Amino acid sequence: MNEFEYTDSLKHIFFQAYDYDKKLPDISLEEGEEALDISTLEAFIRNDKVRIYFDLNADEEKFVVFRRNEDDIEENKYCIKIETQVAGDKQKLKMLVNIIDQIMADSMKLDAIKKEKNTSYSHFLIN
Repeated sequence: MNEFEYTDSLKHIFFQAYDYDKKLPDISLEEGEEALDISTLEAFIRNDKVRIYFDLNADEEKFVVFRRNEDDIEENKYCIKIETQVAGDKQKLKMLVNIIDQIMADSMKLDAIKKEKNTSYSHFLIN
């Protein structure tokens, strides 16, 4: 087993051990930013391609990726709205931060998300 295979197998074990898909809200994709109500939210994290909004004390859990319709736009192409409840759940918060870190490090992974119902968090964690 070479180094790449070893590292990849560790990523799979890590992902399965923490069960991201069961602990975090389902990922959904919306086209167009007009569906996003950000009037009460603040962008806590942003770079030139992604803005992320949080509500960590929400009653209903959502992880929605909004993609701007214009194909020629690269700046602020994606907006992510995360609504979840993390009070008293340090592991869930750590998992969420890990996903956000992966998205900000490689926002190109968002380009591969389609309107599939079963987008897994493994998409962001495993190469």
